[in-house]
Amino acid sequence: MEPIRLGWRAGRRAVAGSATAGLPVILTALYVLAFCAWLVGRWGGPADAAVISDAAFLPMSLVAALFSWRASRRQRRDRRTAQAWKLIAVSYLCYWAGDLGWFYFDAVRGSRPYPSVADIGYLSYYPFLAAGLLWLPAARRTARERAVLAMDTATVTIGSFLVIWYLTIGPTIRADAAQGSAWLARILDVAYPLGDSIVLFALAVVLFRRAAGGIDSPLVTLSIGLAIFVVADVISSRMSLDGTYTDSSWVNSLWMVGQALTIVSAHFAGRSSTKNLAGRIDILRTSRQVSRLPYLAVAGALTLLIIVSVQQLSNSLIELIVGVAVLTAIVAMRQLATIQENRRLMTELRHAAETDHLTGVANRAQFFASGLLAFEASRRSSDPVGLLMIDIDHFKSINDSYGHAVGDSVLQQVTARICDSIRDSDVVARYGGDELAVLLPSCPESTLCEIAERIAGAVSDSAIACPNAAVAVTVSVGAARSDGDMSLIETLALADHALYQTKRSGRNSWSMHEHLVPAIATGT
Repeated sequence: MEPIRLGWRAGRRAVAGSATAGLPVILTALYVLAFCAWLVGRWGGPADAAVISDAAFLPMSLVAALFSWRASRRQRRDRRTAQAWKLIAVSYLCYWAGDLGWFYFDAVRGSRPYPSVADIGYLSYYPFLAAGLLWLPAARRTARERAVLAMDTATVTIGSFLVIWYLTIGPTIRADAAQGSAWLARILDVAYPLGDSIVLFALAVVLFRRAAGGIDSPLVTLSIGLAIFVVADVISSRMSLDGTYTDSSWVNSLWMVGQALTIVSAHFAGRSSTKNLAGRIDILRTSRQVSRLPYLAVAGALTLLIIVSVQQLSNSLIELIVGVAVLTAIVAMRQLATIQENRRLMTELRHAAETDHLTGVANRAQFFASGLLAFEASRRSSDPVGLLMIDIDHFKSINDSYGHAVGDSVLQQVTARICDSIRDSDVVARYGGDELAVLLPSCPESTLCEIAERIAGAVSDSAIACPNAAVAVTVSVGAARSDGDMSLIETLALADHALYQTKRSGRNSWSMHEHLVPAIATGT
């Protein structure tokens, strides 16, 4: 009954941990919903709306700063990611200072000076935020890949800047000139949309280079939140130019949602301080994928050109511009189709080069490529990496007794049971013949022993059904690990040594090299 009790306790801890993890997200969502409900209901007069709106944003930027700082403190093994989150925390602290200053002027003193001290905090937000995004670690790239990254980033940045110029910067400059605004006010009027452009540039760089710290849920959530925030900035600036912006305007909900997504992103980034090897391998692969963002930027710029031409140009020139836009769209679609086909072919070639054709897992070459990556990361962070060497007991006699077709089926099904017994981040490979290997990044000794025992038990638990036969199969497992103090080859040698110790001790078991005491697998 003890394993049952332990499993029940572990399950309760997992549920409690999940509930704790989701609590800040739930509270943030409820806060945003309450604010949006107030915007819809528009309770109170104009004076109340100003106080409520100003006060509502104060805790959001402060919580975003605190959660971002906590995320930086949790990244102990990744110094660059920690520094990036610190810069993001500073950016939201600056924004909170701006909110605090504006609340003092607007809600306490009942005045709205422009420019004011609050603008210092607001404008400081943009460079710190952009610096934090750009400081996130990136996967290594060739010179050609860096050139493609630069072109894609430039395309998206220029396309988005054209939209911002058309909607806000250009009209603002003309309005300030017509009204004779003070020079400092003119600078600030242009500085805010330029700050949005800088943030969009940083976002484009992050999305295209696929940060090595992980294009995972926190980073995706942060990117979406910042994009919504920039959209809110642009819309509010345009509404201010048109004289339609109020303290209870619907665009305030976009600012609130953008900050809420930053809080959620920082919260989950702070709960996970390490990234597994699988994530790093995926980053290296996806970094070579082609994004559709540049094409969307070109389409947006052409659409904007057509809109302006319809408003200001002659019919003949409009027809010519539309024709050029259609041709550009056709060429872009043709290029995308060619790229998609090339990607499909490259995926097939990569799969054939990296995969064992019989078992469907990684081959020996891919195992070493993954292993070198994991051990390099372990050397920098001292994060433990585990290795398992697995040999099917008496496999030659299975081939001799049942034939090679049955032997192949046994090898396939043993591999499948091993894959079912490991974590998603682990890498299984056919090392050679009937010998398999498992790479386990970020794996402490207790987890390594648990997985080794689980594999041995899963294989021996029931006979393997093959054509015209049911074959009882067992495996011998050797385990070893490195805390960043050994190379892949050295750790493989230790795991291989432990494997032969297991065989000498009677097979159908596993051994850890550090102790060389075999633990009999469950069911034996």
